[in-house]
Amino acid sequence: MLMSHIPAMLVSEKTGWEEIDRSRFSSRWFFKCLVLPMSLLPPVLYAFAELVHPGAVFPLSVPALTPMQLIVSGIVFYVAQLLMLGYMAMLIQRMSLVRDHDPGYDSAYALAAIAPVPLWLASLSLLVPSLTFVVAIGAAAWVASILLIRHGSAPCSTSATKRLFTTLPTW
Repeated sequence: MLMSHIPAMLVSEKTGWEEIDRSRFSSRWFFKCLVLPMSLLPPVLYAFAELVHPGAVFPLSVPALTPMQLIVSGIVFYVAQLLMLGYMAMLIQRMSLVRDHDPGYDSAYALAAIAPVPLWLASLSLLVPSLTFVVAIGAAAWVASILLIRHGSAPCSTSATKRLFTTLPTW
């Protein structure tokens, strides 16, 4: 899986998704190569925004948090992200079982790991000291994550077999 496939995966049910189907990446691979590094972005960039321009991005956090408070909240946020991805994969797998399809935990984890990539990348907007900019990028990232879930869970229309990610109802 290449990060350059993510934009095409937003609008296609084939581009990028078929490569993931064929490669059969394990949940361990996604955790190590995608989730661990990408989920570091939000806590680190939040700490950066609070230390470099306190109150500019988050005006209600005045007085600014101390470095120790930022470290503790960053660690808690990082661990919560890691735990929630496993939970999200379990929910995806259970939802697909209700529809009489078992994608397996690895495929469910793949969808759970790919879906928040736009949200993780949106945290880069914290480099700009503007609340309006951060909110606009965050909203666009939510839409992009919804599109990834939509296209990652849709059945492959040209294949006789259902895609591994057939988990959620199509909208």
